[in-house]
Amino acid sequence: KINNDSIEIPSFEIDLSLSQKAEDKLANDKETVVVTASFFGEAKSTPNQEGPITLTYSKIELTKNRNVIFKNIKFSKALYDSLLNKNIWVIVDVASGRKSINENFLDTDILEEDVSKVINKKFNLTGKLIGE
Repeated sequence: KINNDSIEIPSFEIDLSLSQKAEDKLANDKETVVVTASFFGEAKSTPNQEGPITLTYSKIELTKNRNVIFKNIKFSKALYDSLLNKNIWVIVDVASGRKSINENFLDTDILEEDVSKVINKKFNLTGKLIGE
């Protein structure tokens, strides 16, 4: 959606299903879950830039809830106009919040898809402990 000088990405939803061991470790360690959606586009080739560029990202931290609705995500129209084509894709990944342990201990699915295929839809990502 084009709004004057910005582009707004319509909302989409992620349901996260973690194994019981992962849920137990999160609870015992008082740890959070971070779900990040990063948006990319293909830059026009210039001497300083070639290939994909990050347009924006949204990071949501969860305590007990395992549902995320990404909404109101915007980036500049100037950045959009600098793209080789108008195809935008998103990568959604999940990690532990690293509050009590410095390393991520979750092994989860990743969503990588064209934005046109995720808007106004719900996706389920599953996860477990690394090595589980």
